[in-house]
Amino acid sequence: ARALGDYDAALDALAELLRGNPENVKIISRMAEVMMEKGDKSEALRWIRSALVLEPDDPVCTQLMNELDD
Repeated sequence: ARALGDYDAALDALAELLRGNPENVKIISRMAEVMMEKGDKSEALRWIRSALVLEPDDPVCTQLMNELDD
């Protein structure tokens, strides 16, 4: 869905995955990526911060944070 630009469907699918795996940093970082692609930087930042609480040295989240700072 994300590749097709259907961000709402992508977010719904990721939310469903999170219900089963609420501390999965990979899923959380994907939520941030989709939010960034939608142009919602504040929501992306919220997801990144959540992931970094769980895994402070996560390289994907660190990269996303750097992209938001640019």
